[in-house]
Formats: sequence, structure tokens, C-alpha cells
Amino acid sequence: MSAPVVSVLPITHTRRAYLDREALRIAAGTKGATFKSVAWFVYSSARNSGASEEAAQREVARAIDWIEARLRQIEALRSSPPPFDRSGSCAKG
Repeated sequence: MSAPVVSVLPITHTRRAYLDREALRIAAGTKGATFKSVAWFVYSSARNSGASEEAAQREVARAIDWIEARLRQIEALRSSPPPFDRSGSCAKG
């Protein structure tokens, strides 16, 4: 009898908010926010869910790709000028 095959839903679907938050933390230079910490979390979560070594490594690669894409988006936002305010007035408190 062979071992059951565990099908892992992609991390980009199941933990998208986590990946986005970690991308923001990495971009901000938050202490402890690293690709290594994300990779370990994703890998260990996948393995603990019963995924094979190969499937867990694919999940890590998928998560790293996702974060790199988010970091490119963050950099594009940082380098663009602020939106033009057509009202011409500032809100005063």
C-alpha cells in the first residue's frame, strides 16, 4: 500500500495576506522580516500539512516569487510622484 498523496493548495491562495504583510515588512526593513523567515514558515507549514519535500520546496519558491513581485510593486509606488490633488485646498483640523 502506498502512502497517500497530499495535495497542497498554493500558498498564494491560502496565505496571500501573510505574504503581502511580510513583503511590506521586508520593504520597511522591519526587524526579523526576511526571505529566510518566510521560507522557513512556508516550508514547515507545508511539511507539517503532509506535503512532500518537493511540494514544500515548490511552495517556498512560489512564496519567494510572490514577495519579490510585491517588492517590485512597492518600489514602483515609492518612485512615482504623489497623486495630484485637484481641489487646491488642504484639509485643516
